[in-house]
Amino acid sequence: MAGYALFASALGRIRLIHLCVREESRRQGIAKLLVDEVSRHYSHLPGIRVRCRSDYAAKDAWPALGFTAMNEVAGRGKDGSTLVVWWKSHGLPDLFNVDDEATTALTVAIDHNIFLDLAVHRNRPGASESQYLEADWLASQLQLSLTPETFNEIHRLGDASERRRQRSAATKFPLLNPSTDSFERHLADLQANIPELRPQHDSDVKHIAYAAASGATIFVTRDTELIEIAGDAASSSGVRVLRPSDVVPHLEELRDAFRYRPAALRGTEYTVEDLPAGSENELRSLIDMAGGERRAAFAALLRSLASSPSIRHKAARAPSGDIVATWAHEATRDAIVVPLLRHTRHSLASTIIRLILAEMRRTAVSLGAPRIVITDSHVSAACREALSDDGYILSGGTYVASVLDIRDADDALRALDLRHPLHNEVALARRTDSPAVTAALEHFLWPAKILDASLPSYIVPIQPRFALELFAMQDTLWARDPLLGISPEHVYYRSARMNPSAPARILWYASGTGRDRIGGVVACSQLVQVVVDEPRVLHRRYKHLGVYRLVDIQNSGKGSHATALRFRDTERFDRPVTFERLRELAGNRRMGTLQSPTMISAEHFGAIYNEGTRRGAR
Repeated sequence: MAGYALFASALGRIRLIHLCVREESRRQGIAKLLVDEVSRHYSHLPGIRVRCRSDYAAKDAWPALGFTAMNEVAGRGKDGSTLVVWWKSHGLPDLFNVDDEATTALTVAIDHNIFLDLAVHRNRPGASESQYLEADWLASQLQLSLTPETFNEIHRLGDASERRRQRSAATKFPLLNPSTDSFERHLADLQANIPELRPQHDSDVKHIAYAAASGATIFVTRDTELIEIAGDAASSSGVRVLRPSDVVPHLEELRDAFRYRPAALRGTEYTVEDLPAGSENELRSLIDMAGGERRAAFAALLRSLASSPSIRHKAARAPSGDIVATWAHEATRDAIVVPLLRHTRHSLASTIIRLILAEMRRTAVSLGAPRIVITDSHVSAACREALSDDGYILSGGTYVASVLDIRDADDALRALDLRHPLHNEVALARRTDSPAVTAALEHFLWPAKILDASLPSYIVPIQPRFALELFAMQDTLWARDPLLGISPEHVYYRSARMNPSAPARILWYASGTGRDRIGGVVACSQLVQVVVDEPRVLHRRYKHLGVYRLVDIQNSGKGSHATALRFRDTERFDRPVTFERLRELAGNRRMGTLQSPTMISAEHFGAIYNEGTRRGAR
């Protein structure tokens, strides 16, 4: 191997993680060849970003590879080094700042041996693999944490001086500290589901149980045998067991599972209810003390919510009865105003916040409100990340999202305020005609459908039983309240042949749902990713999105490989558009049977969408 590039697609552009060239192969243009190949494959995205320490020799290579130094940020490594943000533009408008990055770090539990590699015996064999987790660029992505079992392992050491040394080193790491009930429940589940559990792994399984009970999504170990025997059981508890060297290649996948895990809510007793007046005591834990919020101010806010009959104040409760999140909203003449959006330190808080934001958009559409305005000045870092992903713009201390039921870019320009950051991007999108930019705009302005731009549209057949679950035509994840409605993001599996391309719009055709079993289009989504791989790999990668079992994916693939269609922004139609009606609507071009994904014209898509939603463009 002469060299390699390791990269990931995130936030609508490419993030370069590694660019490595073997020493004897350098000065032959290999690095440029690799970067240019990435650009060629992803020319539809705005560009490539990389962070590099300012004191690395590689800093001199980036300009020659077409990168520009856009910013400097403080590294979060132990030596406080400076990182330079380099950007290689593809000549397209970028809907994000060059250095936008998630602010919430993944909580990573480490076993006792990884702890020793990092903090006690750094020169022992194999320790260098663990020490890669300390890389500067990973410091903002991962929070390396200990479980209480680490202190039990230290206590069992025979050497008193070594015990003191390790206890002192352990104080430098955050400690996961879940409730005893939660830990014991996860431990019992793991012990029941790990075949051939050996006594030497008792302590390791306790580490995993503590991680699961604390909401950590990753447990890192160098014990290959433990990964083999406990990996599947840990995954069922929401924890991936990985070697240190496997964390980086799966980082985007792990971040996705951290941000949004609707599968963890399925079949549970999470509930949503209207909060009555007098609930202040239950909500005390939601005061933003770190952000300077005073108890009196928070209490005054709650009283004002309770005293206004036009404000709906809701809470999501865990099976234990504890409040996980609370929010309030009021419909005014021109906006949905949200004066309160809070959550506790719960492992599913990020997921629940995203469900709430999706419900707010559906509410805005149903009431014809063109904006959602979040006025709570004490939203958390996880909330801010979710708001950014959902297209909210920070304006004058409030977060604002546009909700536009439009069909073309000119309508978007007329509807958007001239000061809105997206205004110029709509105009640029018309000139560049980039599918990626159009898809981002439709996501940010949902339910907008910009039909005079080059974003492909498909009709995709789906089995009726999966349509019922994916689009909440019968089932929801909530026991007593349809807050979830339709999950903001999901995945559908099908054969590995004749796949659509992403990004695109898709109309879901559920066979056998119409009269005389003709079938009909029941929902619309935005297709964001198409991945072909072995069923087990797809199941591991997208299990957090729920609905599918491994056997379902194996059956859908009908071979050694299957396709995952990852989609978002689903809108269920008020009425199915039957196969007969599809052929009658404007834009139809001799549409045949719908046995596989079928590309249709933008005009036909628009006619079907209007028919299904019973709305024309406003």
